Amino acid sequence: MEVSLWCAPQPHLMAPALAARYEALLDAGERERWQRLQLAEDRQRFLLARALVRTVLGRYCEREPQTLRFATNAWGKPALCADDLDGPVPHFNLSHTRGMAVLAVSRQAAVGVDVEHALREVAAEALTARFFAPEELQALQSLPEADRNEYFFRLWTLKEAYVKALGLGLRIPLDSFVFDLDDAQIHCERREAGAPPLRFCSLAVAPHFRVGVAVASTLEPVINCFRGLPFEGFVRQT
Repeated sequence: MEVSLWCAPQPHLMAPALAARYEALLDAGERERWQRLQLAEDRQRFLLARALVRTVLGRYCEREPQTLRFATNAWGKPALCADDLDGPVPHFNLSHTRGMAVLAVSRQAAVGVDVEHALREVAAEALTARFFAPEELQALQSLPEADRNEYFFRLWTLKEAYVKALGLGLRIPLDSFVFDLDDAQIHCERREAGAPPLRFCSLAVAPHFRVGVAVASTLEPVINCFRGLPFEGFVRQT
């Protein structure tokens, strides 16, 4: 069970020629969404994310990236339109935050991914108490205060990846499944009925971003991580 993470750091200032190449990939709907964005940083982030999705999936599908078409399920999770493609359609999921976009791709199973800037200041205890399970709040409070933000972002990205892998959006309450984290393993107690199998991974990338991955499988995933920019190339990370 292999999952590839394609990590694209957002340039502080994107070169106009590169931005133009990314813009040329957008379909009509994407272009409309991009043009509605007011802030230059948001517009740049959108271009990077869409270029990442289209160029990487174009490689998997052996298609020109601008020809790919997408559809969403009833809860908003996107997928490639299978009617346009020959052979198995890769599963994918995208997440982006300020400074980084991450695309997870698997040929074998549905995936969910979330990325967050791990140095961002958050009200970790208050957010955990509001959204997560009581056991997770207790685990957070048992840690030294200096370690709580890091633990929170591990939890947060895994929670988001879990929900995104299942493709059901906010129909799944975030306190209906409980993560127990230590340095080596991720344990998840699931309380929703009929839940399909999931496997998880949490890792740090580039170096201040935390990524959570969920895979709809009984097998432990092998994670391949690549870093770079669309049209500029990617390097495998060890």
